[in-house]
Amino acid sequence: MVFTDNDTRWSGEHRGRPAIERFLQDFTRAGLQGEITELFVGGPPWRMTLLARFDDHADAPDGERLYENRTVLVIRTRWGKIVHQEDFYVDTVRMAEFDRRLTALGITPAG
Repeated sequence: MVFTDNDTRWSGEHRGRPAIERFLQDFTRAGLQGEITELFVGGPPWRMTLLARFDDHADAPDGERLYENRTVLVIRTRWGKIVHQEDFYVDTVRMAEFDRRLTALGITPAG
């Protein structure tokens, strides 16, 4: 999983089960919720490519919307196993602001 272009808790390359697990723990700890709103699939089962529009958001405990964004995920699989994922069109300015707000709320990255 590759998520680049900014300096937040989510940026970087997340390779292997432990790194991806930490990424997902940070995602849920931050209260992020998302939905795949469109999915495009191509290729044979042994080498598929998926394009997914993924809309996500997070709300503060008082209900204030802290963050929302749209992302396009490009996923490559082999026989149903994800072998590469890259996220595109992420608003990195929004991500950096959200990261600052999480830090101010005391929500820290998974260790």
